[in-house]
Amino acid sequence: IGSSASRIAFTEEAAGHDVFTLEDSGKRLRVSGNINNNTWFKITFDAYTNTSQTAIDFRKNGAQERHRWMTTSSAHHSFTIFIKMSFNDILEVHANSTGTQSTAYLSDKHMLIELIGS
Repeated sequence: IGSSASRIAFTEEAAGHDVFTLEDSGKRLRVSGNINNNTWFKITFDAYTNTSQTAIDFRKNGAQERHRWMTTSSAHHSFTIFIKMSFNDILEVHANSTGTQSTAYLSDKHMLIELIGS
């Protein structure tokens, strides 16, 4: 499901908690903090796309965890998901075009991760 080229890179870790470490040029977030197994995280993702039929995949340790469609072009999209994660888990976010365009274009993308608890 998607290639490593479809991964979205992030450039900044915000203050708050030291749970994640950015790896692979910001394309992987590793849980490096001391947390309980299967701790809930709330992820809010915002992006603007000018590509119709765009899909966003959230993957934990390489397996698709959550999948969201952004089917309207030239629009801002925002959604929230909940994922359980444990120490050393890896989170990746992939963007793919599922329509006639071969490339998914995203801009003004932001992701907020909140520690909910176990």
